[in-house]
Amino acid sequence: MDFTLSEEQTMIAEAFRGQLTRDVTLDVIRTQAALGQAGKSPTDQGLWQQLTEMGLPGLLIDDTYGGAGLGMLEAVVVGQELGRAAAPVPFAATCVMAPLAITASAEVEQHKTWLTQIAAGEMRVGVALGADMLQVDSGRISGHARFVFDAGGATHFLLETGGVFYLVEAHASGVYLTLERPFDPLQSLGHLALDTVPATPLSGVSVDRVTEAGRIALAAQTIGACEFLLDASVEYAADRVQFGRPIGSFQAIKHMCAEMAAQLYPAISLVWYAGYVFDKDAARSPLNSLLAKALADEAGRFISRTAIEVHGGMGYTDLQGLHYWYKRAAFNRNLLGNPEELRQDIAAMQGI
Repeated sequence: MDFTLSEEQTMIAEAFRGQLTRDVTLDVIRTQAALGQAGKSPTDQGLWQQLTEMGLPGLLIDDTYGGAGLGMLEAVVVGQELGRAAAPVPFAATCVMAPLAITASAEVEQHKTWLTQIAAGEMRVGVALGADMLQVDSGRISGHARFVFDAGGATHFLLETGGVFYLVEAHASGVYLTLERPFDPLQSLGHLALDTVPATPLSGVSVDRVTEAGRIALAAQTIGACEFLLDASVEYAADRVQFGRPIGSFQAIKHMCAEMAAQLYPAISLVWYAGYVFDKDAARSPLNSLLAKALADEAGRFISRTAIEVHGGMGYTDLQGLHYWYKRAAFNRNLLGNPEELRQDIAAMQGI
């Protein structure tokens, strides 16, 4: 039995890695991170346009609406490359959660209007789950939504309250967005205040299903960040010379790199499997999405810390820039459930 990626999936990964390697330099990351730290959208518009032309926002959208018509495993592969590059573009909300929610909506006319715009990169959607401080009355929504993910530069917001999703236009009268300064300055988090704003309900959409997809997408970016940190550590250990020989020849450094690899590769396998199961066996997806994110988050914490230790004092400097990948893993850890919360859900699901 072959557990590797298919030839098509490998080609997708290689195409995105090539584009991201060319376009996402450390200088670009620093520039966009400065915007995020200033409370502005960190999205690199030029990069977003390039990735849109490669089909990023339309990965999960049917080709009828201009998308690529691919599955969650392909989205995982792309998310992994985005995390590896610490790419300053939206992904989990705009490219995964929103398209799946709209596709699942019972209103076919909504598919044609919105999915076509998302696939073309014209519509970017910030998502907030569990927005309990919202009230809906006669088709209008009021209140507050915290932790709106991918909020910067969004044209629409997909808000879930009381188990129902509502889509609102970002530029509608009564919408007030304040961008936070998140721990990861390359990702966007917002706080919405809404005052009787027209809201379109999406009927028949499973909140659990959208949440599962979001967790898998976040886990994919985390393992990508870990992959970069491991490669950077091995390369640094081979080049850095102390006492007349590369530090990678010292047993302690070898063990640190080996332990990072031992944490990373099982996490990659589990995240890939979660992406596969999401499409092929929906009944097993809830458990596997929890397992995948929990393991990826734990690997992210260990690998990001250990990578900095391998680099020694240089690991703490902006010259190496490791902190951008460290922050990507740490930020993702606390979205849609941290490992401790997820393990409680896993235990409950299995009757433990």
